[in-house]
Amino acid sequence: MIPITSSRQLYLIIALQILFGIQMGGHSEADVLTKELSSSQIKLGSRVFDFRADVRKLRPSESYAPYVKVNEVDWLRDFLESLPETKNVVFEIVRLNHPVLDHWAPLRDLSSLPIVSGFPEAYQVDGYLTFANSVNFRDVLLFKKEFASDFYIRCGGSNPSFSVYCGLRATYPPDPTIQLVGHIYAPSKPYRFEQVANILRRVAYCLDVTDRRDIVPPRSPNPRLLDEDCKFLPSS
Repeated sequence: MIPITSSRQLYLIIALQILFGIQMGGHSEADVLTKELSSSQIKLGSRVFDFRADVRKLRPSESYAPYVKVNEVDWLRDFLESLPETKNVVFEIVRLNHPVLDHWAPLRDLSSLPIVSGFPEAYQVDGYLTFANSVNFRDVLLFKKEFASDFYIRCGGSNPSFSVYCGLRATYPPDPTIQLVGHIYAPSKPYRFEQVANILRRVAYCLDVTDRRDIVPPRSPNPRLLDEDCKFLPSS
């Protein structure tokens, strides 16, 4: 048997990589995702998002949970602020280092949230299951039973009759490690949590170009892009 030296081993690995690429039709998913990104693109997990603007300053670091603040892109901020459901929402796309549903609040043991009645009016939302950690209602979990794995909301405030903050978290089906986060400041009833989740997911689908990297983004993006260029995408 001829011994395999380090140089021979390197050549063998390269040959196998080339052969594998040919068998996969010239490129693999990894090749596409590791391709150098343009100044408008950011990679989170297995997905590439194109923000149609220079986002080099927004590129996430290799931290525990890389994320992108969508509102820091001017035309996307204008779009979100133009809708009554998201005008006071700060939107983030976050990649975790584990599947989102592994630590999904509605699917966990809710014994730490024993309060299930007597909620202030601010936390009484038709169609939602509601749990709280204590009667001070500083940590309130709300979700629709039929959408327990789709999105949920956690709210709190030192004085619920005066001011409430809510954080919405939604799943993103193309990548189980990505979650969509909406920080809802001073929400007012009637709450539109489900509509907010749908809008955030639709924006993410529109920006996601992982499977259509050959599409050239518009040179002058505007809010109509979400209606004109993304009609074929899932609307959730």
